[in-house]
Amino acid sequence: MHPARLLIVAGAALATVSLGTAYLVVPASSNIDGFEGAAWPAAMVVVMIALAVVAGDRREGLVSWAALLVSILAAVATIFAAQKVVDAYAAAGDLAAVGIPARPGTGPWLLLAGTVTVLVGAALGLSRRLG
Repeated sequence: MHPARLLIVAGAALATVSLGTAYLVVPASSNIDGFEGAAWPAAMVVVMIALAVVAGDRREGLVSWAALLVSILAAVATIFAAQKVVDAYAAAGDLAAVGIPARPGTGPWLLLAGTVTVLVGAALGLSRRLG
């Protein structure tokens, strides 16, 4: 399999795993995970990308139009994931302001890492020399 396709699949797996991890840790109550934190749209986009890139000739990189489309979609998902990191820190700050101890969890960082990995894989998909 082409290394770019492997990166895209690995990034999608990481983004999917992030949905089950804590996005906001509140010791007095239950943690907020990726589904409750509305992070699933970014994970859904990168999973759809991963499903699309495993079809076809997996030894080759992506064709140029597909790599461009995947790059645009991955960039949008990455921007959304970065916003989820900001949201987690803002929510923790808001709760701390009213006296509830809270901190951001690892979930938004895993989502961001997954989407960036997909974005790097899409960029590497333009190269036919890899693999």
